[in-house]
Amino acid sequence: MTKKDLGIFITILIAITLVLNFIYMNNFLFCVLLYTYGSFMAVWFFQKHKIAKSLPLALVTHNPVQIFINLYIVSFTVIKYQLPFFDLTNMLALLTLYFPALIWEVSRKIKAPEQETEYVTYSKLFGYKKAVNFVFIVTWIDIFTNFALVWNLNKWSVLALLLNVLWCSWKFVEFKKNPTKYKIVTKVEMYTYIQESLMILTIILYIIMHR
Repeated sequence: MTKKDLGIFITILIAITLVLNFIYMNNFLFCVLLYTYGSFMAVWFFQKHKIAKSLPLALVTHNPVQIFINLYIVSFTVIKYQLPFFDLTNMLALLTLYFPALIWEVSRKIKAPEQETEYVTYSKLFGYKKAVNFVFIVTWIDIFTNFALVWNLNKWSVLALLLNVLWCSWKFVEFKKNPTKYKIVTKVEMYTYIQESLMILTIILYIIMHR
């Protein structure tokens, strides 16, 4: 498949999904917003010569696409059930769905000094300790959004989430002491799987218990 063929395929795919969204979904405008941002992202916001050479700039411009994806998902529920759009719960939901993507994206590009190659990483740019500190801070900001969302649903979930983030925090500390012990992204992935599973389980249990 040539680059031209791929372009044609993507154009047809986008057209089909837009039509389907217009016919069957209640949040077509948010679909257009998502695709608009995605289109600008695909062409590097017409600044590829600058963005492609800067890992932090690429993160700032490309990683927020996850927010637009989350906004598309949340907007469907808000519109369907006629919920207030601009409220704290929705904002927390958008953030708690976004932060794991940011944490993972940064952590996967953190390496021990001995393991660095010509590939640009955050640890090469800022040092692995500063990069881990950033992930540590965002992880705790993220967990507080989780606490706020489940506080009135199940206090045991709050405790489980706290234990999970304490475990992950200890792994950050261990990595800073010995960055060759393991790849930090593997611990972040495990932490995220547990975190998201706990959030989903909390909602399911709440629905079952309050029928």
